[in-house]
Amino acid sequence: MSLSPLAWRYVGAQAFASATVAAVLDALYTLGTAVTYADATTRTPGSGSAWTWSRYQNAGTTEACYATPPTATLGLRVILAGAASLPSPSPTMAVPDVAAINVLNCNIVKNAGSFSSWNAAAPFTSGQTFGYWRVWATTAGVGTVRLYEGTEAVLVLIETASAATYGAILGAVLDSESTDVVSDSESDGKLYGIITSGTAANISGTIHTTLQFLDHSTTASQNHAGIFTPGGSALLTMNRRFQAAALMTTTGLSTRAGRFVRAPYDYRSTATAPNDVALGRLREISMFSDGKTGTRLTSGGTTVGYLVGGSSSTDVDVVILAHA
Repeated sequence: MSLSPLAWRYVGAQAFASATVAAVLDALYTLGTAVTYADATTRTPGSGSAWTWSRYQNAGTTEACYATPPTATLGLRVILAGAASLPSPSPTMAVPDVAAINVLNCNIVKNAGSFSSWNAAAPFTSGQTFGYWRVWATTAGVGTVRLYEGTEAVLVLIETASAATYGAILGAVLDSESTDVVSDSESDGKLYGIITSGTAANISGTIHTTLQFLDHSTTASQNHAGIFTPGGSALLTMNRRFQAAALMTTTGLSTRAGRFVRAPYDYRSTATAPNDVALGRLREISMFSDGKTGTRLTSGGTTVGYLVGGSSSTDVDVVILAHA
């Protein structure tokens, strides 16, 4: 049974002039507290698709941004964090990544309590903690943060001045399309997880045909994708079941009449047979014809969705985030 659409919205882009984790987090916080979207419509935190964002500062330096979704989603919190020196205790990482300085990391928590500290074993005092995976390293340089919000998931994108892009998708990312709320999904029918580019390589321009961003690598610092085991705290890593058979073009997913076509992403467990089972559909994020990050697609004056990929200046493989 399909869940309600995530209704993605593009909050906007915010430049950061210093190649530090704190600068990226401050840019993210600026976006997260905005009162308008990129299209100038009103954004009210805690309402519609708008999340409520907070930040943690240590002696005036931002080390974490965390957010609460506008809708009830099993006590979900997302958090992005990092610092120029490792705190004590060291933050709990998800396998295979390891803690390091000058790295932006991302994490989610189910059934969260109140915020404690970003490096605590339980950053929100209670609940089930995913563990941090890497998103971006300061060695990538300065650039721009983009924020996209859906009712139960967020997408954070970081573009550097050298045209390299990194990012992560966090939250209730999968729809199992199953009525089994014990084995196939959480009690609310959703599957919670993280998809990240990692820091070893930026998002490729050929994500539709390569095992890169949107899929899972078992190597530290590379791209990762996974969800919580329904009802538990163990992680299930995942890959897309199908990829494009040939390189995409700017017209590869359009009809003869020029209509937009979206191809859903179906995910499976990375475990070997017989445990390579279907997990679910990526929620309102679909394969699309080549395009540029930052593009807003419209039809008859109505917003259809937003393109996200490895470049905002060149046509490359992109996904489309459905507006509603």
